Amino acid sequence: MELYHALNRGVDKRTIFIDDADRKRFVYGLTIFNDERPAENSEYFYSRATGSIESIDLRGR
Repeated sequence: MELYHALNRGVDKRTIFIDDADRKRFVYGLTIFNDERPAENSEYFYSRATGSIESIDLRGR
């Protein structure tokens, strides 16, 4: 994986990463949120018939 430095400070010249855990979470987010595979969602689905997002009751209530 190639990483490039794109940010050097936040709004009002604030530090972007407070500690190493913040930096690791940012890199993790880049990996997860830019994944092109479809995300699995077990509670909602898009219905092409109605054009809306519908809920599935998996608990049987």
